[in-house]
Amino acid sequence: MATWSETLPVAQTITLPAGTLAQPLVITQGGTANGYVVYQADAAGTTIDVQNAYRNNVTVSAPYVIVRGLTLKGAQVDASIC
Repeated sequence: MATWSETLPVAQTITLPAGTLAQPLVITQGGTANGYVVYQADAAGTTIDVQNAYRNNVTVSAPYVIVRGLTLKGAQVDASIC
């Protein structure tokens, strides 16, 4: 038996803006098994702080997605994967 590779193929990287965003991130664009879509924080840092106004900071409704490096604050529950 073998373990999964830690290296996944990436088709596209989307860097979110630096600073604090007050709206949830809703991900509807995904990739394929041959190439994931990566949503990542800006090098200066990206925070999503919905200030208890939304149930989730991030909702993922797409396949083959990687979310990396975001700071998430203020959601009523948590992130959501649909």
